[in-house]
Amino acid sequence: MKNTLVKQSTINVAFVVAAVIAAVFTAEGAIPTENLLVKAGFQVKAAKTVSQRQQLEALPKAKVSAITQNGKPFYVYPDGQHNNLYVGDEAAYQTYLDEIALAGGSPDEILNTDYIAGGRVKVPDFSGWEPFDEATE
Repeated sequence: MKNTLVKQSTINVAFVVAAVIAAVFTAEGAIPTENLLVKAGFQVKAAKTVSQRQQLEALPKAKVSAITQNGKPFYVYPDGQHNNLYVGDEAAYQTYLDEIALAGGSPDEILNTDYIAGGRVKVPDFSGWEPFDEATE
């Protein structure tokens, strides 16, 4: 009976260790969203003013959102912790979706659809920032 308990305890410990190791490797293999965005062609814009920080904070966390600036469509991802906004055009967004798919993620979970109403997209206008279609130096 004692041997059976020792064997069962050993099996339980081995299972827990294997689960922890699998979790560590899974977490390490995940590519941060910000890296995927930059790889896809998104530019990093720093929020320098109070107004810019307010717009950044108003965006849903961990979601890519559709916005406009001067009537042009863009996709943005907020990084409030670092006061940065990742900005991409349609081509960069499509590349990002491809990168998500290659990484094994689901692009359907990424885009913020809070602004879609009645079949027409209503998006916030991001004024007060340097033009998004100009390269950052």
